[in-house]
Amino acid sequence: MSRWLALVLYGAVLALPARATDDALAAVAYRAEVDGTVRIRGTVRVGDDPIEAELHLAHPSAGVVRLSAGSDGRFEGSLPAAGVWSVTVLYPPGDSAARIDAPPLRIPEDALRGAVQEADIQLPDGRVHGIVVGEDGERVPAVVHLVRGGRIAAQQRTNDGQFDLVGLAEGAYQIDGQSATGSTPAPADVRIEENGSVELTLKTQPNVNLSGSVVTPEGLPASGAVIKMSIDGGRSWSSGIADVSGHFERALARDTASVQLIVLTFDYPATVVTAAVTREPLRIQLAANGGVIRFGGRAAMVWTRGVTAPTHVFYFPEPLGRFGGAIYVESGTYTLCPGSRSRKEDCREVVVQPGSTHEVNLQPADAEQGRS
Repeated sequence: MSRWLALVLYGAVLALPARATDDALAAVAYRAEVDGTVRIRGTVRVGDDPIEAELHLAHPSAGVVRLSAGSDGRFEGSLPAAGVWSVTVLYPPGDSAARIDAPPLRIPEDALRGAVQEADIQLPDGRVHGIVVGEDGERVPAVVHLVRGGRIAAQQRTNDGQFDLVGLAEGAYQIDGQSATGSTPAPADVRIEENGSVELTLKTQPNVNLSGSVVTPEGLPASGAVIKMSIDGGRSWSSGIADVSGHFERALARDTASVQLIVLTFDYPATVVTAAVTREPLRIQLAANGGVIRFGGRAAMVWTRGVTAPTHVFYFPEPLGRFGGAIYVESGTYTLCPGSRSRKEDCREVVVQPGSTHEVNLQPADAEQGRS
């Protein structure tokens, strides 16, 4: 039976009586086993209320699957693999949908041999809503980010300055707004109570321009250098690329005092810089050589020279290549930790010198004993 015919079979399910529907779904489940796919169905809810939304389901090796939930919150579809699927809910559907981080779906490995999997998506009932305005108090189109624990919990691109982020769990968050010409001076702290709603006005200020150039150890332009930048103490990082003359620019909120930069190239170690934001362009000179830190266990954070960064910031974006399990950095002292809130005894300090290689075991001692 072809895949096209299998789809026709499933489409006919909706027109069948209840008993026939069960038989047809069983046939679809059988077909899923043959094709190596998992058939799912479920409902998206915020609190007790179903919502109409788009769903993006992502798997580390199977890619992204997009599904739609109707006005009754119901959705159905197929996944090409079992395992853990991360879920992003886009609500309401459309160009200005808010992207909400939802709990993952866990599809058991034996799902291919069973019936259609129930995969309900349940979001909490917390909400943050309001408007983004410029210095004159008028609404401006903007992008709003809601961050919790260093991760974006929800974000929305709004064309009229009005935002509405739903499905949020109780807890402490930070929120910011960015428009084409300005941004909020700093993320605002937000506390959401259980099933609570918070209304905010985010006021943006005109941007200032940070510029600079990246040069090789010989002083030549380092064209194509990747510049990773954080302005909030390492909670989030953005990327840019130096032009053919090694030049880069970035618009920042007017009140930004300093930035953290990590510069990556093919030929030189990662260079770490903390710089004050002034009108004077920065000049970043790459190191001639550095050392390698290889780590066992789960290395999550690197601390150095006033910069706190996740280890993945030191990797090139795909397809430039990823040196997994190790980072290549300029000489200096680095502290590797399993997480941003690690205990001091869980971290390891490394002094990197030119040409050196260090192997750091971040696996907890009790975990090692448990394996022995």
